[in-house]
Amino acid sequence: MAALVCVSALVSASGCGSEPADALRGVVLVSVDTLRPDHLGAYGHPRPTSPALDQWASEGTLFEHAMSVSPWTLPAHASLLTGLYPRRHGVLTSRQRLAATTPTLAQRFRSMGFRTAGIVNSVYLGSRFGLGRGFEEFQNLPTPGRAPSQVVASGLAWLRTLPEDGAPFFLFLHLYDVHSDYHSLPEFERAFVGSYLGGVDGSTGQLQEVMRGERQLTPEDRGHLTDLYDAGIRQADAELGRLGEALEARGWLDRTIVAVTSDHGEEFLEHGGVLHARSHYDELLRIPLVLRGPGVPAGVRVERPVSIVDVMPTLLALAGAAPGDVEGLDLSVLWGASADGASLDRDLFAQGDHGGERPDRLRSVRSPRHKLIEDVASGRRELYDLESDPAEAHEISAVEPEVAAELAARLEAFHGGAVPAAADAALPLDPESAEQLRALGYAE
Repeated sequence: MAALVCVSALVSASGCGSEPADALRGVVLVSVDTLRPDHLGAYGHPRPTSPALDQWASEGTLFEHAMSVSPWTLPAHASLLTGLYPRRHGVLTSRQRLAATTPTLAQRFRSMGFRTAGIVNSVYLGSRFGLGRGFEEFQNLPTPGRAPSQVVASGLAWLRTLPEDGAPFFLFLHLYDVHSDYHSLPEFERAFVGSYLGGVDGSTGQLQEVMRGERQLTPEDRGHLTDLYDAGIRQADAELGRLGEALEARGWLDRTIVAVTSDHGEEFLEHGGVLHARSHYDELLRIPLVLRGPGVPAGVRVERPVSIVDVMPTLLALAGAAPGDVEGLDLSVLWGASADGASLDRDLFAQGDHGGERPDRLRSVRSPRHKLIEDVASGRRELYDLESDPAEAHEISAVEPEVAAELAARLEAFHGGAVPAAADAALPLDPESAEQLRALGYAE
């Protein structure tokens, strides 16, 4: 599998589109919750769901096979903001809180003199779970209904308080527009939702009925759900467009590193399931990752698999800082002076689910070619050849038992060699937050 497409030619032709590190104005990290890359134009989706993000991808670097570490929000974002796998940061359930001794990306930037702000749309990303540490300005807004979230608007309001010149900034934005319920503004639904006479409305409650076997979905129902999902992506992308326009208007866009990713994807019956959090197939673990800005080459597509834990060290490196004690790797080695990507030839791991009796029941390991999924409780293993079967349609552990055994040994060694953080107990949920999590399908 090729690691990088035409990177050396692009670097020599375009100079990577980079400026000196001291010209950096800021860093923006955007997580669009529940966003699948295969529903984005830049990743080959035929519908115009993501013109703003597609433009950023053409002006920066896109990672074809970025992988999350967990199929649900809390552990995945804890890894995004710490550069650690769940086995290290220790946050696997809503009863756990990131240990005070575990540094966050915001804390690192703040220690470097950056102004920091976080605007989020989820209970799980709030101070209750330790992920708000390091932000001098932090807002946890209500999750949106049909209208766009106010996350970008609040982020832009904060940016307007910053002087034209001064300390650099770090802004973290988390958008929930794509998450179920699949409702967006009429203008987006008119553009993406076709004629449909069935009774499926895209609500989380209905989809939970499907998960419990109380409702069956027809092909028409599934098509309607993906139409609604695409409309939500277009709504979120419009918010990204507003962000880009505001940065451009201040002359900051080309002096700002922008990273767009997600915490996990969504299931639409590919393996019989809907929603997320309860399997380790690629419709959940594969996520988008696009970088743009100073130090990032333009027009590059990276095929080598990378992880969400790589985002933190990469952003720090682009800002001129060492990554610190993290498990992720600096992806800029792919386009640096030596372009040494050999260190990125490694296994990628995922852990956790939100539907079993134990929060780490599912574990998986991905090599460059294969993926092994293990149910720790039952001992069941599934092996897939991602090169010949990217849809993970054919389980081959009985056909290639040696490969399954080798990956299982590497998975066990990975978890057996971990020194987990002593996660603190999470603060009790207030009734409103608990009800919000139940409505979103996260009730335990």
